[in-house]
Amino acid sequence: MNAFFARAPLFVALFLLRGDGCDGDGARHDEGGPCTRPRDCQDGLECLAGVCVGDGGPPTDGGTVSDGGRD
Repeated sequence: MNAFFARAPLFVALFLLRGDGCDGDGARHDEGGPCTRPRDCQDGLECLAGVCVGDGGPPTDGGTVSDGGRD
């Protein structure tokens, strides 16, 4: 019986520390969200330079692309 009580704090600590990462919430971010590893992002997105991005590269601000005045 004493062995059980001696190990109880270890089991409690392991239970409290079981998580999926540092943040513990397990939330996966959409495109443009912050990340430190690919699993921080939704399926189909990658973690590039700390941002969740799709196949098209980093998210844009929605501006237009200029052709430099060429016809």
